[in-house]
Amino acid sequence: MIDLDKELNNLEEKALKAPPEFENLMRKALNNTKRENKKKINLNNKYIKIALIFIAFIFIFNLSTVSAMIKS
Repeated sequence: MIDLDKELNNLEEKALKAPPEFENLMRKALNNTKRENKKKINLNNKYIKIALIFIAFIFIFNLSTVSAMIKS
């Protein structure tokens, strides 16, 4: 039987390392996912701001109608 511990100790670091093309490809993929996540967060923030402005407008409109109803 092969002793796996001895085999692992005999291997050099260069043999265990991934080829540079693969490393570059993975780095590009990670950078692209980070950019996509940032874009999604920015879009969500825009929609949240629009929703908050809309809710504030409805709240102010309701207050003005209630105060007009109280006065009359």
